[in-house]
Amino acid sequence: MTLYVAIVPGHGSRPDGWDPGASAARDTLTGPERLDEAAIVRELAPLLVYHLQAMGIGCGIHDAPKPCPEGHPLRHYRARIAEGLRSAAGRGATVAVVLHLHINAGGGRYGMTVSDPRSVGCARFGMAIDAELRRLAGIGAPNVSPTTATFPRAQGLIDAVWREGVNHPGMTCHALVCEPAFIDQPLHQPLLTTGATRGQGPAVGLNAIAAAIARGLAAKCG
Repeated sequence: MTLYVAIVPGHGSRPDGWDPGASAARDTLTGPERLDEAAIVRELAPLLVYHLQAMGIGCGIHDAPKPCPEGHPLRHYRARIAEGLRSAAGRGATVAVVLHLHINAGGGRYGMTVSDPRSVGCARFGMAIDAELRRLAGIGAPNVSPTTATFPRAQGLIDAVWREGVNHPGMTCHALVCEPAFIDQPLHQPLLTTGATRGQGPAVGLNAIAAAIARGLAAKCG
């Protein structure tokens, strides 16, 4: 199996400006600090690239341009997905995983990777990622293995991969929505810092999350 991971950071550039996604505040030694989902996942994405490439897995970040042209936000997600799948096909991948990066909100204590119930292989990638995330301090397991049936707000992102995947009949396409932490959970907030430059250095903060996601993907690559 030759795997390519198309990393799609959530929220961000929109036709009407910038969508920060979920937000929260945390206390630091210098005072309150604002956390925004869109900014966090755009710090996480290049760290994930570093770890995947170190494992020999092809990958790329497929983000919206700034400024973003007019159109419905889901249309722009589809354009990023299509770009990611074209990149996968261009590299001769037999399997493409479109990984939507998000950060959860609501104060939970778990990380989760939402998969498509129509794809057994997709669920296996998601469960492997979640198993690695649970090794991180403060991150537990969701009550049920999340799919679009239990987490319907991921449906549009995952369905878009199915619609674009028909253009690549020789490649198996999987869709995952990864929400590795809660932005408003104090136990998770220490992980929502860069903690390293370009993925190098100690596996702390977002670097630890990136390494965990990469290990989960690599575990299903062989």
